[in-house]
Amino acid sequence: MEADRSVWLDDAWFYGGSDDAVHVRTVPARPQAVMHLPDPWKVVIVEGEVHRERPPGDLAQRLAATSNEKCADYGDKSDASAYRQVLCLRPQRVIAWTSFPSDATRFLFGPPA
Repeated sequence: MEADRSVWLDDAWFYGGSDDAVHVRTVPARPQAVMHLPDPWKVVIVEGEVHRERPPGDLAQRLAATSNEKCADYGDKSDASAYRQVLCLRPQRVIAWTSFPSDATRFLFGPPA
């Protein structure tokens, strides 16, 4: 799966990467990760853990459909086979704001305390 075909679905970020990429090689030993938007004024920071996953067929099909909708202008349509093995960031905490500090907020994911 191409990196530009990343998909946020079911409260998780699914994406690909070359086996030669440093972040892909270090996932098994150090799964903690942070992902953020490139915009410094509309901030979303996602903290969590990344794991390699093999989505079941129905989820792989939904990932492909979501990717094709998101990237309709690319013309190159992916199918469920493109999502046989993916990296998946499951969030533990999300911090966001558009007008710091007046609307800064955070969301915690996981089982209730």
